[in-house]
Amino acid sequence: MFGFSSCGACRGNTDQWMDTVKVICSPPADASDKENSDPHVFGAKCVRFADARDEQRRRDREADADRRWQEALKEAEQQRQKDGEDRLRLLELEQQQAEEEERQRQIREEQQAQEAEEERRRQEEEEARLSAEEAQKREQLDQFLSKSGFTDANERKSRKTGMMSSGFTYPLHAAVRAADIQAEEEQRPREQEAEEDRR
Repeated sequence: MFGFSSCGACRGNTDQWMDTVKVICSPPADASDKENSDPHVFGAKCVRFADARDEQRRRDREADADRRWQEALKEAEQQRQKDGEDRLRLLELEQQQAEEEERQRQIREEQQAQEAEEERRRQEEEEARLSAEEAQKREQLDQFLSKSGFTDANERKSRKTGMMSSGFTYPLHAAVRAADIQAEEEQRPREQEAEEDRR
């Protein structure tokens, strides 16, 4: 019934290369627009591609998170170092301030010691001067008393002022008379100079 032999078209003019049909079992790379392509193969490839893309995104996110973590660690380390350096600078500053305060305290103590020494020396000089003045006054008093015939500053001598009356004289009375004499002796040259100026 189906006899192929009755047709003569296949017998004569046949070109083996041109008339050969080849069947490719694997679908082409882009089989989405092929109408005879297997939809399951394309879907599986899409799923594998999506899985690979998701895996790459996950790795990228992990790498990004790791990078951010490393940056945070580095930043924390830098902040820790900065804080340490700040603390060290603060300690150095406090030490310098303490040294400066100690130096100022020593300077004040030295100045106070010098002032105290100068005051002590001044007081000693004042005491020595007062003592020398006192000794000089004592010497002058002793000379005056011996010259006036007294042995003590509180000694009392009797003196006759007239035939019937008598009185007492003290070193003070003699000193007043001597001062009057001394003042009179000092006044004479001045009066003579004044008279010469008038002429």
